[in-house]
Amino acid sequence: RNVDFNPRTPHRFLATTIEKEDSTIFLTSGETLNSHTVLSLPLYDVTLRQQSDGNLVLYKLNEKPGGGSKSAWSAKVVYPNGEYFTTLQGDGNLVIRAGTIEQPKAVIWSSNKVGPEDDYFLSYNPKEKGMLIQSGTPENPGSKIIWKSKDGGHKATPPPPEMKGSFITAPPPGEGEGYTKLVFMGDLSQTKRTRDTMAVLQKHRARYAAIILAGDLAYPDKDPRKWDSWFDLMDDYSVTFDLPLQIAPGNHDIDRHAENGEIYVAYENRFLMPQVQPPVKPPYFGEQSIEMYNIPWPLDYEYGNAYYSFIYGPSYNIVLSSYSDFAPGSIQYDWLLKEFESVDRTLTPWLLVTMHCPMYNTFALHTKDIQIKKAREILEPLFIKNKVNVVFAGHIHAYMRTPPVINGTVDVTGPMNIIIGDGGRKAFAPFQQEEPEEWVAVRDSTYYGYGTFDLINQTHAKWEWIHTAQEDVYNYVISKDGEELPPAGVDETYVVNQYFL
Repeated sequence: RNVDFNPRTPHRFLATTIEKEDSTIFLTSGETLNSHTVLSLPLYDVTLRQQSDGNLVLYKLNEKPGGGSKSAWSAKVVYPNGEYFTTLQGDGNLVIRAGTIEQPKAVIWSSNKVGPEDDYFLSYNPKEKGMLIQSGTPENPGSKIIWKSKDGGHKATPPPPEMKGSFITAPPPGEGEGYTKLVFMGDLSQTKRTRDTMAVLQKHRARYAAIILAGDLAYPDKDPRKWDSWFDLMDDYSVTFDLPLQIAPGNHDIDRHAENGEIYVAYENRFLMPQVQPPVKPPYFGEQSIEMYNIPWPLDYEYGNAYYSFIYGPSYNIVLSSYSDFAPGSIQYDWLLKEFESVDRTLTPWLLVTMHCPMYNTFALHTKDIQIKKAREILEPLFIKNKVNVVFAGHIHAYMRTPPVINGTVDVTGPMNIIIGDGGRKAFAPFQQEEPEEWVAVRDSTYYGYGTFDLINQTHAKWEWIHTAQEDVYNYVISKDGEELPPAGVDETYVVNQYFL
């Protein structure tokens, strides 16, 4: 029967549902499931669907009234929309391929379990509320179970070369007002909370133009395989195929090699930002060791992905390196002065800066970081002079927004400062004091999320903090054990372009 099948997924299509009454069997050896068919087991209120984004999903009817269906398991692969099909092979391996049965293409996922028999079948196990692949046939089942859905599977890494997606390039400089919404987030890591953040981003991806990450991406801890797993996680969300991704260097991206002293190796080799020129970063053998909570400054790291600029429609974006030298007379400082001189505010009225370390910090973490103190001393006067609109940062695993501020005093002509380091790394950042500082508009370390900056026109933009998950703890003050403060709630505000004030 034809049904308009839409169980909480953005991919809406007309599919044929095959109902298997009084059965637990989805597939037997040699059978396939394509993206135009849904297999349903009415007795257990479950359906198996090959989605048009490549993902194979087991849906379970939500028992709550009006709850619809929810995902009970998935292969966790997401590719550009197209034709895909799943086959239970004769050797028991469950395989997802791109293309059609008549014109199969690359394998994008498999259960990665092969048995010695000739016949297997895929069934639903009501007791474990999952699927399994068992030897034999439904009529004459064997005793060997070679795979359970909780075992997961293996996806193609890197994606097959013929898997092509599409994206929309940036509008020309000065254009894009009213439909350019930039995403800012930081300190993603690769945790359950990271997935929460990416899932919400994925859900609303049609609204966004580009993503800017304020540093601390994979948290590799000197294990290069964690960069692989971070990219695997990003590959699970097709929003990373569709939207441009810009990055800033964080302390956890330094990843100094213990023997040869190399720094930012993966950060430079796995990304390519709009470079001023190729990176210059000799090995670090300084007297002060590089500890994640005590980074020596400055590091000898110039150009490459360290600092650069890009224009996106009506916005001029400058990405800075908190860990490279930005003292007067340094390479980064002189480059920044030239960047400010080149900005045409009639063409790109919005001037946005992203760097890892914030200039303003209400939290009791990283309070002694020299990078923060030096930024207030050296960079803030430049930002004020050149009418920077917003300074985005991460580093603190929390959220904070100031009103427009100059030298610690609220002033409508100064830059707004936003910490958006709540992308996925453990939210744990007590306040320095119970009463927020004069320059704090909103602060919180219980929610995870990201922010969006909507460029409405030359004079007005809208900032919105998007919640994606929450810790089961309250905010608290570092000096007062047991004293809890409530979460901050939502935060959104309109920004008046300081350049025109």
